[in-house]
Amino acid sequence: MYAFTLILVLVLSITVARPMTSSTDAVQRRLDDVCAMLSGEPLAFDTVFSEQFLRQVPAIQLTSIAHQMTRQTGPCTGIRIVERASAYQVRAEATTQQGFVIPVLLTV
Repeated sequence: MYAFTLILVLVLSITVARPMTSSTDAVQRRLDDVCAMLSGEPLAFDTVFSEQFLRQVPAIQLTSIAHQMTRQTGPCTGIRIVERASAYQVRAEATTQQGFVIPVLLTV
């Protein structure tokens, strides 16, 4: 499980591709995207992740990581902010159907 935590923190410690108007709304939308991704739902990664990030971690690799985590931990059942570092960065925890708690660092 430790390896998955490291992978997820690396994957989700990114800057999103498009600017948003309200930082609170933007953070919540991205947290919802994280939960959807951890539930195995398909996402348009180019609207969630920056172009720079996707050059380093292609969408196919993100899909593979998300599916593997979903198989092993169950789908995401919720995500909550643990600490707000700034208006655009939070530490959060995603919970899964099988009782896993996955740390998330999100910057929009």
